[in-house]
Amino acid sequence: MQYVPNYPNLNDMFIKPTVPNMEMPNYEKGKSPYELLESQSAYLEKTSKELHDMAQSAKSQADSAKEIAESSKTQADVALKTSSKADIKGWISVVVSIICALMEFAVHHSEIIDFVKVLAK
Repeated sequence: MQYVPNYPNLNDMFIKPTVPNMEMPNYEKGKSPYELLESQSAYLEKTSKELHDMAQSAKSQADSAKEIAESSKTQADVALKTSSKADIKGWISVVVSIICALMEFAVHHSEIIDFVKVLAK
């Protein structure tokens, strides 16, 4: 499985919702409560579509943020696996180097001891 990064469009990430351009209902003296309720319900019917659109926009932003978070988690998991493999390879190379140094000392120990004695004088 190969990881394919998700590059979001940064211009569409934070969409600015439009502010509804509606007039507030006017409450005039002398109107019956029924007429006041009718004018208020007409106002709510006008603004409900804009509020629904704003809610949909917020939902799409949340979904986009969730996709980005999931993509980041996948990328972090892949990086962790890669670093674990590199760590194992590093320790193998250290062990091989130590073994080679010990073998070199075992094969040429007399020459190394003579060299150290010359340096000590």
